[in-house]
Amino acid sequence: MMRAAFRTCVAGAVLLVGALLVDGCAIPVTVERVGHGTVHQQITHNVLSANALSDETHNVLRRWSLADRRSGSPDRTVTHFPS
Repeated sequence: MMRAAFRTCVAGAVLLVGALLVDGCAIPVTVERVGHGTVHQQITHNVLSANALSDETHNVLRRWSLADRRSGSPDRTVTHFPS
């Protein structure tokens, strides 16, 4: 009797794991095709070419907790960076 219950439990666990694996591998991925010029512009944009801060600049500002200060006075924000 215990073996039958154990086999049923194991079979249920195997089915559950199998269903999770199949479902986990079926996550949809979308791709949007864009032109070479658009890709180049997105990769190489900086404050001079795009009139906006790059992702790397945003990361540095967040790392030094200066993201909120830059909008008020960018000149003072630069002086807070360690030398």
